[in-house]
This record gives sequence, C-alpha cells and structure tokens, in this order.
Amino acid sequence: MIMIKNYVLVAWRSFLRQREYSVLNVVGLTIGFTSCMIIMLYVINERSFDRFHSKADRIFRVVQQLPANQGWAWTGGVMPSLVKSEFKEVKKVVSIHCATSWNAKRANAQSYTYVSYEKGNQEAVAFEEARIFYTDPEFFDVFDFAFVKGSPGTALKESGQVLITESTAKRYFGSEDPIGKTLKLDNFLPVTVTGVLKDVPYNSHFRFDFLCSFATFKALQKMPTTAEFTSHWWPVVWTYVLLDEPGSAEKINAAFPEVIRKHRSAEEAKLFVPHLQPLTSIHLFSDLQNEINPNGSITNVYIFTTVAVFSLVLACINFMNLATARAVKRAKEIGLRKSIGGQRKQIAVQFFYESALLNVMAFAFAIVLTEILLPLVNLLLHQQLALGDGLLWWGMAAGIVVVSTLLSGSYPALYLSSMKPSEVLKGVQLQGGGAGLRRGLVVFQFVLSVTLLFCTAVAWFQVNFLKGSNLGFEQHRVVAVRTGPSVTDRYAVLRDKLLQDKNIESVTGVSDLPGIDPGWGPQVEFEGYNPQEFPFIFQQFVDYDFFSTLNISLLEGRTFSREFSDEGKSSLLRNQFPAHEGRNFVINESAARFFGKTPAAAIGMPLRLFTEENGELFSETKGMVVGVVKDFHTADLHSPIRPTVFTLLNPNENAELSYALIKIAPGNFSSTLDAIKKSWRDVNGNAAFEFSFLDEDINKQYWQDQQLGDVVGVFAGITLLISCLGLFGLSAYTTEVRTKEIGVRKVLGASEQSIVRLLSREYLALVTWAIVIALPLGWWIMTQWLAKFPYHTSMKIGLFISVSALAVGIALVTVSFQSIKAATLNPVKALRNE
Repeated sequence: MIMIKNYVLVAWRSFLRQREYSVLNVVGLTIGFTSCMIIMLYVINERSFDRFHSKADRIFRVVQQLPANQGWAWTGGVMPSLVKSEFKEVKKVVSIHCATSWNAKRANAQSYTYVSYEKGNQEAVAFEEARIFYTDPEFFDVFDFAFVKGSPGTALKESGQVLITESTAKRYFGSEDPIGKTLKLDNFLPVTVTGVLKDVPYNSHFRFDFLCSFATFKALQKMPTTAEFTSHWWPVVWTYVLLDEPGSAEKINAAFPEVIRKHRSAEEAKLFVPHLQPLTSIHLFSDLQNEINPNGSITNVYIFTTVAVFSLVLACINFMNLATARAVKRAKEIGLRKSIGGQRKQIAVQFFYESALLNVMAFAFAIVLTEILLPLVNLLLHQQLALGDGLLWWGMAAGIVVVSTLLSGSYPALYLSSMKPSEVLKGVQLQGGGAGLRRGLVVFQFVLSVTLLFCTAVAWFQVNFLKGSNLGFEQHRVVAVRTGPSVTDRYAVLRDKLLQDKNIESVTGVSDLPGIDPGWGPQVEFEGYNPQEFPFIFQQFVDYDFFSTLNISLLEGRTFSREFSDEGKSSLLRNQFPAHEGRNFVINESAARFFGKTPAAAIGMPLRLFTEENGELFSETKGMVVGVVKDFHTADLHSPIRPTVFTLLNPNENAELSYALIKIAPGNFSSTLDAIKKSWRDVNGNAAFEFSFLDEDINKQYWQDQQLGDVVGVFAGITLLISCLGLFGLSAYTTEVRTKEIGVRKVLGASEQSIVRLLSREYLALVTWAIVIALPLGWWIMTQWLAKFPYHTSMKIGLFISVSALAVGIALVTVSFQSIKAATLNPVKALRNE
C-alpha cells in the first residue's frame, strides 16, 4: 500500500513539475476520450435496436428475395396464414399494415389517414396521420410494448378498437382521460380508444402512434370483417413470426422455395422467394426496399468506430511523443534511481502510474465534456443518446481508460526504464531520444488527419452536387400540398379555386413527388415482349398540366389534353378491382428504350399495364402511347433514371392522387401561402393542411449523406486538433532544448527569419510526407464511396492542392508560434547560464 502511495505521489509531483506538457497530454486525451465515448454511445444504441423484446432471438420477419440481389421487406396479406399452416415451427404470426413505407433514403408516404376528434362544441382536432398500424390481436404475444392503460388481451379483438401512445393521447385529448373516447378515421369510421401505450422506444425498427385491429382496416376498406386475405400483393403487410427456437429459421428458409411453389404460379414462385430475416439484424443489416421506418447503416457504425479508435490512438501517440522527447530531461533522475538500487520493473511501473494519473484526469474531464456536447451530437446524428447508466457502458468506458493507459504509457515506460545509469550519470545522451520514432508517429498522425480532411471535402462536394444537379424539371417555387384520401374527390374544385389567384401560375395533381418517388411497378405487355421475362415498369399518375407546370420537355407526340379522351373508360374486374380501356400513356425516353423503340417510333404503340396473381387479374389498363418526354429524375440521384409510364390520373381514386403541386409566381411567398391555405379551408373545411416546398423535399433526401459528411468532418477537425497539440508540444520541446543554440546563432548574426525556418523545417517536412501518403489513400477511399452513386462529382486537382495547402498552413501556424517566440528571444537570456 505504501509502495502504491509513493507511486501516486511521485506521479503527481511529475505532473506539477512538467505542468505545460502534462496539460497538453490531458487535453489531447480528453478530446480522444470524448470522441470515443460519444461514438461508443452511438454504436451501443445502434446495436440495441429491437433487443428490448424478451423473445427477440426467436422473432423473425418474412421478406421476399427478388432477382439481381433486390428484395422487399413486405409480403402480401396471405403470407401470415400461409406460414402458420405450412410450418409447425412457427408458434405465433403477426402482420402489420401501415400507411407509410420507406425507401432506402427518405420517407416515401403511400397514403395518409385523416383522424379527427370532436370536442363537443369546440373546433375538431384533426391531423393527417401516417403512423397508424393495423395488426393482429397476437401482436402483444410477440412484441413487448408497455401499457399505461388498458389490457393487451382485449384491446385489439374487435373492429373499431384503437390503442394510442402517450404522446398521441396528449396531442388529441390534452389532460383528459382518453379511454372510451371516439376518434374518426377518414371522416366516417368511428374507433374507440381502448388503451394507451408508452411511446415506442427509439431503438425499435418501427414506431407507431396508433394501433388498430385488422378488423378495423377491413371496415375502412368496406370489406367484411371476417374476410380472409388471399393475395400475395394486397394488402402490403410486414409479417413477423415467433419460432419455437432460433435454429428453426434455417430449416424454414431451406423449405420456403418448395412451399411457395405450392401457392404461386411457377413464374412468380421463381421471382419472389420468401425467407426469414432475424429481428435484431433489421436495423443495421437490412438493405431491402419498403421498410416501415428508415434503417441505420452498419457501414456508418464501422466508419464511426474506426474514427473513434484513431482519435484515441492519436492522443496516445502524443503522450508517447512528449514522454520520449523529454527523456533526456529525466535521464539523470532515472540514472540516480538505478544507481541506488532501483529496479527496471519499479521504474516502468512508475511511468505507468504517471500515465494512469493523466488518463484518469482526462477521463473525468471527458465525462463532463460528453454531457455538454450530447445535445449537439443528437441534433447532428438525429439520435437520442444519453450517458449510459448500465454495467455494459461503464465497463466499456473503464476498458477504454485501461487500454489508453497501457498504450500511452507502454513505450515511455519501456524506453526510459532501459537507460543505463553509467552512461546517464557520465553525461552520455541517448542518441536522438527516440527521434526516429517521434518522426514516424508525427507522420502517422497527419496521415490520418489529412485523409479524413480530404474525405470530408469530397463528401461536401458530393452532397452539394446532388442538391445542385439539374433533375430535368422545374423544382423551385413549387409547393406540394398533401391531398389525403379524405379530400381527393374535391381536388378539381380546389384546383380551379387556386387558379383564380394571380400569384399562382399553375396547379397539377400527382400520385408521386417528382425527383423523390419513382411510382409503383405493374407488369407491362408491349409489342415484342417476352412473357417469360415477367417485365415490370414504373407507373405514375399525373394531371393534365403536370408536364407544363414542371417545364418537362416533350420530344415526340403530345402530352395529356382535355381535347382528347385520354382518361378512357373505367370498369371493375370481378366487381372490385379497377380496369381501364383506352386510357392513354405518356412515356419517358428510358421507357422507349425499354420497349426497343425510338421516341418517334413509340408514338401510337399499344401498351397493357396489369397486375395479376396466379393468372387472376387485379388491375388492368390498356391504351396507347401518345407522347414521349425527355428523361428526368423521377427519384433521387442514388438511382439511375427509371423507365416510366405516365397515366392521366382519376382524382376520385384515392390511390392515384397524393399531392397537389402549386407553382407560385416570384414575390411574396408568405401571402401566397396564406391564400393557398384559405382556399384549402374554403374547399376542405378543417381537413389538415400539410405543405412543403418541392426543392426542399428533394434536398432532404440526402440527409444520410450529409450526416456522414458532417460527422467525418467533425472528426477530421478533432484528429487535426489532436495532431496539432502533439506538434505544438514537440516544437515547444525542440525550441527549449535548442535555446542556447539559437542564442549562439543570433550572436553570430543569424536573422530571426532564418531561425524560424530552421526550427519549422523539420516538422513541415514531416507534414509534407504525410500529405504525400494521405492524398492517394483518401483518393482511393472516396473513389470506392463515390462508386455507389450513379451520378457523382469528380475529384479535381484543385481539391488536392487545397487540402494540402490547408494542412501545411495549419501545421505552419502550430509550429511557427514556438519558432517565432524562440527567434525573438534576447540571446543574452539564452546564454546567461553558460
């Protein structure tokens, strides 16, 4: 115990004696620890998704694998009954239908539900809701979501029952007790609140505000509540199974291809192969289309983890650099201790204690700094991170401190304890004091810093390239107003009223936002097609003035016109499903190429768009191509332009109309928006008015790319700061040990400029070598990253020059501070002790 006390006491005295260098080490380690802890919180949170369910290891999702490594997260409504009847290993099946699905980058709402609550004589509370789930009564047998009020056994058994979350209850009912209150869905279907759930945890791969029974969904669709779903296409559901044991999933996946052949046609069974996906792998490892919520990225987890490790390693390198650089200063201390019997082991342990003291101090400061920075980090990462209070988090934090102590203290302890007392006490200095190692570590530090700096610059240029690219249509001054299923039948009235305003140039309706939503994919039949290839094409529904409103160029033929009968004639298949005859089409250039035609040759070409299952039609549209428009981006720039067929929409069909696009004249946007809202109220009453600017919606798609660039940029700054701290300490030490040399040079006539060059030259040379290594490394890394974008920026020579100049400039400022200080020192003070 006395020995430990002595070690600590000596370590503290060493800290006070070398206060300047100790503070530099503590600051560097604090920054490294803070980076590590924040990213550790992020990684723990990302890896915790869906693990709060008690049966998480036995819950799997049924997904569909498509050709060309594509896949869908959803299945048709028949899948739950299919897996339950075919696999005895399945103990429970739960399916979920919701109004919103997601593509890989952005929320892509397919439909919203209008929900209202009438407070007696007061104005009704109403919202367009996307996070409404319809599910089975067994939902709570599979998933663990906590009840505040109500019972899981009876809450979803009947039609007209709904569970809501605490925040939703507050939004609609305020402080009132919600149990027994009545909400209305789409202005006609009443549902009674039978329970209140705690808000869905952030680390769930799906989140909802309302939970209704499937019987309620059937009533909303005006179906018998006892009807069974028999389609592999409709309704779109996310199907989850609870297995008897986790290992059963492998057996079921092996059997699925044969099982599905019993239930689907040979072509469909070959193209759409179901398999089980573990619940706990969905958030980070799923790359499927049409997720319920946007998922995380395991690549980002790997990148952030790597950066955190590097930032801590850089801080440890600073410690080693400064400790070995000051070896000569402590040489006599070590020689004296050895000459009076001190063992190498004891001296090494002493240096580890000094390392531990600085690391513990840095860790304490890092805890405080992390708590201060977390709100900003959550804003940057769109997370809800908080300092952990569990054993895992504190265990990992303690592990980081131990690793850092051993890493930063190992080389100084082994190096300094190896000094021979006979040479030290005779005044024989160690050759260079580890100068070669110090130079190598400085180069390593700046290689990492410059590489991250280069990657940040490329990411910034790429995001700005995506946001600034010409998408082939007019996206500015266009307001997108969500129509919602409850107001689509009044769209024509709204359009005509809006066009009376002189500040509104045009109005059109769409099923999908241009530049964001590619549309849906029916099968297509055309001249010369091979039915064995099961061809699909993208389809969008647009109003008459769509192409003129967005200034989309017409190549051949014409666009839709009220002078022609482009809408065709409508009927029903089996008295239920839509069919259209003579409903003409406009296609894009890519579609013409898909059909093997030139734009001119495509005019007049007959097309048939349809969906079928096991030979039975569920939709059918026949018509001919009347126009070909120039290619424009129907979806974001993460995907190439898709072959697309445009059909004149029928606003009375809810599935076809999702938005009204309003192009407004330049000027006072605020007053025009007020006028649009007034027109909306006049036509649609209290229906929720939700709008956005199209160009802003398009730019929001790249938030993940922006986020990655921002995070890498922050850590590029952090690693550069840590590297500069080390460079500052080393230059300060170099200046200190060469003070008398500088005095002699000045006495002999050396100018201040020449002394600054002398002291700065060595470290600037090291930084230059680091740049030579870092730029090719950064180019290779970002070449791989940019390859995933069909459209991307180029890495021009100016970028390499700019990054190099910035790195050299920062290093020069760091080193020059000490160099100028030494060069301007009075030589009399430098030589007075000689």
